Amino acid sequence: MRNLAILGLTLMVAACGAGGGGGGGGGAVVPGGVPGSVCDSNYANQGCYMGVAPPHRVQCDNNVWKDLGPCGTGEYCSVQGDASDPQGIKKLAICVASSTGGGLDASSGGDSSSGGDGSSSGQDLIIAKDSAKADNGGCVPQCDGKECGADGCGGNCGKCPTAAPNCVQGLCKSSCTKQCANKQCGDDGCGGQCGTCTGGKTCNASGQCAGGSGGLQVGSSCFGNATGCPTGSKCAITGDLGDYTCQIVRSPGQTCGPGLGDCADGAVCSFTDKSKNTMKCYADVKLGGACGKYGFGMCAAGSSCGWTSTSATSAKCYADGSAGAQCGGIGLGDCKPGLTCFPTSATDPNSTCQTAGAPGAACGYDIGGCVDGADCVWDSSAKSSASCYALASTGEKCGDYGTATDCSGFATCVPDSADPQATGTCMDAKFSGQECGYGIGFCAAFLGCAYIDESQSMAKCLPALGMGKDCGIGTATCLPGLACVPATSGATTGTCQDACEAGGKYGDGTCDSCLLPDSDCFK
Repeated sequence: MRNLAILGLTLMVAACGAGGGGGGGGGAVVPGGVPGSVCDSNYANQGCYMGVAPPHRVQCDNNVWKDLGPCGTGEYCSVQGDASDPQGIKKLAICVASSTGGGLDASSGGDSSSGGDGSSSGQDLIIAKDSAKADNGGCVPQCDGKECGADGCGGNCGKCPTAAPNCVQGLCKSSCTKQCANKQCGDDGCGGQCGTCTGGKTCNASGQCAGGSGGLQVGSSCFGNATGCPTGSKCAITGDLGDYTCQIVRSPGQTCGPGLGDCADGAVCSFTDKSKNTMKCYADVKLGGACGKYGFGMCAAGSSCGWTSTSATSAKCYADGSAGAQCGGIGLGDCKPGLTCFPTSATDPNSTCQTAGAPGAACGYDIGGCVDGADCVWDSSAKSSASCYALASTGEKCGDYGTATDCSGFATCVPDSADPQATGTCMDAKFSGQECGYGIGFCAAFLGCAYIDESQSMAKCLPALGMGKDCGIGTATCLPGLACVPATSGATTGTCQDACEAGGKYGDGTCDSCLLPDSDCFK
C-alpha cells in the first residue's frame, strides 16, 4: 500500500510515553483505598483511606472499596494479617490509639522529620499480594536517585523542603514553570496537578479526562470503548486473546500482559528481556536515567529516550526540546507538547522541533508534522503538497493519497490485496481463531496471522509467542523481532528465535530492525 506519511528517520530508541497523574481524587490516599474506587477482591479485603482526618477503614466488596467509617479522635488506621487467610495476602484494618505508638495521627498533617505528607508513613500500606508471591509480582518502590515524587507503589519518595518546594522529575527545585497548556488534568511538571477529573472519568496520558460515562465494570468487554473502564482499571486483552476487558491496573514490579492487565499511569508494561516470555510493569524513568533496554521503563513526561553515542550501547532520557531545537538524533530528546520532531529538508539529516499541525493544516519539510491523531500525507499523486489528515474510523478508506495512513481505536488499515500499491480500509482487529489477511483484517495484540494447514488456503489469528516456544503452520506465530526457525530443512514447525541472529543480519552491512540494536544503523 502507499505508505505516504512524511516521516523522518531518527535514531531515537522510542518516543517515550508521557507520564500523567491519575485524576478523580485528591489528598494523601492509600492506593486503592478511596471509597468508591476499584479494588481486587482476590488480593484485598480491608485497608486504610488516609485522605481525610481522622482516617477511615475501607473494605473491598465486589471489587469496590466501601467505607467502614472513621477512626476515633487521636487514633490512626493500621493493618494486620487476616487470620482467615493462611497465605497472609489479605489484611484487616484496625483503629489504634496514637498513645500505643507506631504511627502518625493523620489529623496532625505530618511533618518533614517523619517524611510525612499528611499520611502515616508507617501505616500507608498498599493492600496488595505479598511481594514474595512471584505469580503476582509484588510492588517495589522506585526511589533510586529521587528526592521526591511518587514511588510507583502509591507512596512517596520524600517531601521537598520550603526552600525548594517544587518536585521536578523526582528532584526538589526552588522554582518551576507549570506545564498545563491544553491539559485538563495530570502532572503539571512541578509536583502538582493540572486539575482533577470528576464523574468517574480518569486522566489519560494526554492530560485529558476520559471514560467514566461508558458504564463499564471490571470484567466488562471494552472493545471499541477503551476509555470507558472505571477508575483503577484499564482496557486490556484477555488471557485467551479473545477480547478486551476492563482489568485492574498493575503496579511497578508486578507482572502484566494478556489476562493480567495493563500498568497504572506512570508505568509501562514491557518485556523483561529479549526472550519476550515475561512482562512486568516498569516505572517511568527520570531525566538522565537509563532507558531503551529490556527491563527498563519509558521516559517520564518532558523527556524522551535517545542513544548516548553512535555505538548504540546505551541510551538515556533527554529533555524534550523547544521550538527550533534539534531533536531525534544522538544525545537528543524529542519535542515538547504541541511540537513535532520533523526533518528540515529532504537532504538535511537533522530534524528540528516544529509546530504540530491540526487536521487540515499543511505539513512537511520545514513546516512540521501533525498532532496526535493525525497523519502527514501527500494530498495527491503529484506529491506537490501535504496536509494533516485525521485518523480514519472503522469502515473508512485509508492508505491512499489524501487519506490517513492509520486508523483510530481498535482498527488497523488493511490493504485490499497483497499488491504494494493497493489502498486499504480500516477494519477492527481480529481475535484468536478468527480468519485474517488482506481484505479481511489483521490480528489484535499478541496474535499473528498465519496459515492453519499446509494447503495455505486460509489464515487465522494464532498466539504470538516468545523465544524458544514452538511455532509453525497451525501451531503459533512469534512475537515481533522473532522468527519461526524450522527444526529441520523443509519442516513446517520450529521454534521462535532472534530473527536477526538466525538470519545473520547483525553487522551484515544493512540496517535491520532487530531485537537488539543493529550496529549497521549507526554508520
